[in-house]
Amino acid sequence: MKQIAQRISQPKSVNSAAEQAMHVKKLADSHSRKLDNLAKGMPILDGTEVLDLIIEYVETKDEDAFCTVHLINEEATHLICKASSAALSTLKASLSNLEIEDFPNSLAIAAQQGIRAVVEDLRCHADWQHHHARTALAGLIAVWIEPIRASTGKVIGTFSIFRSSSAGPPSDNDLDRLQNASNLARIALERKSLQEELLLAASVYQNSSEAIMITDQKDYVVAVNPAFTRITGYPEYEVIGKPQRHFKQNRAGGASYKKIMQILRADGHWQGEIWSRHKNGAELAVWLTLNSIPDEIGDVYRHICLFSDITEKKRSEELIWKQANYDALTLLPNRRLFFDRLQLEISKSKRTGKTLVLMMIDLDGFKAVNDQLGHAAGDHLLKETAKRLRGCVREGDTVARLGGDEFILCIPQIGDIACIERIARSINQILARSIGLADKFLRVSGSIGIAEYPKDADNMDDLLKHADQAMYASKKLGRNRYSRFTSSIHEESEQQQLINCLRYALDARQFKVHFQPIVDLATDRIIKAEALLRWTHPLMGKINPAVFIPIAEEIGLIGEIGDWVFQQAVQYAKRWGQCSSTRIQISINISPIQLLDGGSHNTWTEFLQKDTSSAANLAIEITEGLLLNEHREVTEKLMRFRELGIQIALDDFGTGYSSLSYLMKFKADYIKIDRSFIEGLPTDPSCIALCEAIIAMSHRLGLKVIAEGVETKAQRDQLRDIGCDYAQGYLFSKPVPAEEMEQLLLAQSVLASANQTAKGT
Repeated sequence: MKQIAQRISQPKSVNSAAEQAMHVKKLADSHSRKLDNLAKGMPILDGTEVLDLIIEYVETKDEDAFCTVHLINEEATHLICKASSAALSTLKASLSNLEIEDFPNSLAIAAQQGIRAVVEDLRCHADWQHHHARTALAGLIAVWIEPIRASTGKVIGTFSIFRSSSAGPPSDNDLDRLQNASNLARIALERKSLQEELLLAASVYQNSSEAIMITDQKDYVVAVNPAFTRITGYPEYEVIGKPQRHFKQNRAGGASYKKIMQILRADGHWQGEIWSRHKNGAELAVWLTLNSIPDEIGDVYRHICLFSDITEKKRSEELIWKQANYDALTLLPNRRLFFDRLQLEISKSKRTGKTLVLMMIDLDGFKAVNDQLGHAAGDHLLKETAKRLRGCVREGDTVARLGGDEFILCIPQIGDIACIERIARSINQILARSIGLADKFLRVSGSIGIAEYPKDADNMDDLLKHADQAMYASKKLGRNRYSRFTSSIHEESEQQQLINCLRYALDARQFKVHFQPIVDLATDRIIKAEALLRWTHPLMGKINPAVFIPIAEEIGLIGEIGDWVFQQAVQYAKRWGQCSSTRIQISINISPIQLLDGGSHNTWTEFLQKDTSSAANLAIEITEGLLLNEHREVTEKLMRFRELGIQIALDDFGTGYSSLSYLMKFKADYIKIDRSFIEGLPTDPSCIALCEAIIAMSHRLGLKVIAEGVETKAQRDQLRDIGCDYAQGYLFSKPVPAEEMEQLLLAQSVLASANQTAKGT
């Protein structure tokens, strides 16, 4: 206020007026030069300083003017006072930070709506009622407010001229001066923003860790940054003005420089990995981004190349890939990489129709070298073996180490099958040569298994398996030889695999006992069940008992397995006897080998002597073939089982050497008619006659008859009509797990109780 008063009360003498005019002229000239520099784009140090210059310039042209500049904040919520006349310090405090929405005066309206605001008399204007005291104290009467618009047209602030003279509308000159001041403020602000952006860009350019190279439309280097020199080793003076050559060297398999430039011209940009060279000749892997910068008419003006050094990253990736795909000792492809290549070669052979040969090689005597001479000797042997194998095959063939002393060869695109054996013989001869180690000579040999695609297998898994089977056949033949896969080798190998799996099946709990109900034909009630062994292997799935039981007999496991089945049968017979209204008898198939081996007999009899009640719930099924073996030991064991209370059933009656004398000698309790006779019922007269004869004969001898394989109601009715006692088959139930068998018995008991209750009422 004091400054305003001083400016208004200047002396009016001629001398003082002349001096004042001269002062104003000098000040105006100084401001003009500074503003002219601004217009010419010369550097400016501070945006606020430039705004102050504009304000001073306006005020030198009009002593009655006092100016402020407000800018809208980034959130567009407030007006911030960025510059003001020194004489408006009191008013500036109240107008320094205005919330636009809550301050609906001329300033806010100009900022929001982008229109000029003229307040001719602040003393009575409603918008300024909260500031009347301050404006009056400052001696201010009017205000003219011009929006400051950016080049885009967006309002970024306001330029205000407060006046201390009498109220009234501004003249055209006044409005021109106001608009010019607003334009100058816009230029100053944008120029400062641009300079800040340029400084920032320059700072990024100079300090970026990413190399930057700029080339012209002819690909001559225009500029490079310090990171370029650091990464490539080339200083700025060696590349400026010269053709760009740093990305024209590329590894085979990558994108060529010519191809990259074609894409760049077509799309205006390209990005990817490329190999270059350092000034010292070392290879550089870089991640490169290329962009074309067009001129005003759309032609290429500059190329911007940005790249970073990824050499170490690529080396690390290559090392990790190599460690994952190559054997560290022999440097041969490992199992993973070999399988990938094998699958590709199988696909290629499928397209071309040519044979692919797989050779599985296992070193004979390697374990002895390792055990006797140590692992260092074993490693030396493996490395030398790998070297020799690589020398036996073509460049496109694959030699791999699967692990341990096992190697494998993939030989694709074989036109002459006769060469397979030549290669195998050559490998046998080379592997059999001694290997020097210090003062010792190591000598091993190789067993080779050969399988062909597609003759021996039509997929990778089977091809590998068959080559492995052929290799083991070579070992059995005496080692240091080769074997080609045959069906007999496959069958023998499968048999051996089954034997190996069978040895662990019981301990691995892969066996289960299923039960097939046997029905009393007179009442249709379940009174018996046959225990049937089932084997489910985790990989091979369900295995037919007709396959594995003879193997178990051959390798001496049938006794142990039979004892386990016996224990299961006893356990469930007792359990079901308690939950059923009818005693359930479980029949167990017994092998002749079990009877000839004392183990099972002793186990069963010892158990039943302790628990005599269980014997009544058991029956033993034997075949006619067992009766032909007139071993005294067999006869005694069967009689001992009968003495303990176990009944005996003769299985598959009619299919062997049936003899009435055997029936009398062994005193069987049941005869089971084989399913082959039941299949013809009720239409085949021969089957009907045979079944009638067997039933009649059995009844005359005091034996009960069980018919196997009953699948239709007509068969059941026919058997019932001719007097058969019991039946089993899919008509009643297939063999089921113990849990399902128990549910069948419970359902039967519930139905029997319901019928009994109904009869009672």
